[in-house]
Amino acid sequence: MATLGCADIGSRLAVAVSGGPDSLALTYLAADWARETGRQLTALTVDHGLRPESRAEAQRVAKILADALDTATEKFLI
Repeated sequence: MATLGCADIGSRLAVAVSGGPDSLALTYLAADWARETGRQLTALTVDHGLRPESRAEAQRVAKILADALDTATEKFLI
């Protein structure tokens, strides 16, 4: 991250996660980086309500994040 100019971003990092493979992979990488650098990661997923199944999809993503990242501290389902 330092090579990207992100070394001085503070102690907290938030990522938006759609639930697709790309956003999940980037979230896992961000979580590893946060752990290695002593930062706190907050993962956000949004129930946009545009489709009837969007609530269930957002809940599924929140569960994946909680299970895979072992983050019981901050989980946001918006």
